[in-house]
Amino acid sequence: VEILEHGEHLDEYFYGGADRVDVGGNISISTTQGRVIVLTPDAGSHTATLPAPWALSTGGPHFYIINNGTPGVGSSISLTDARGSGHTGSSNVLSNTLGAGLSVTMWISEYSDGSRQWHSWGSA
Repeated sequence: VEILEHGEHLDEYFYGGADRVDVGGNISISTTQGRVIVLTPDAGSHTATLPAPWALSTGGPHFYIINNGTPGVGSSISLTDARGSGHTGSSNVLSNTLGAGLSVTMWISEYSDGSRQWHSWGSA
C-alpha cells in the first residue's frame, strides 16, 4: 500500500448554500447569501458589487453567479468590487457585462505586492 500524502483528507466540503435575488436596481453581494447566487434582473442594466477582495481568503471559488434574466431584453449585470476610488487601477469592473443566461465563477488572486483582485471564469 502506497501512502501518497500524509495530511488529513476531509470527507465533507462546505458548498456554501445558495440565494435567488430579483434585481430591480444595483445590489451588493455578500458571503452570507451563499456561494451560488442566481440573479434575475428586470429589463434594465444593473451592477452587482462583490465584497472587497482583502475581506476574504485568496483562491476560491467564492461565488458562482448566474444571470437568470431573459435574453434580448437588456437584463445585463456588471460585476464590480467594493474597493471604491482608493484602489490600484482605473476601473472596478471585474469582467465583461454578464449577459442574460450567462454565468461566472469568482476567485481572488493575490500578487507579490500584497494587492488582491477578483477574477472571473465562465461564460461572461
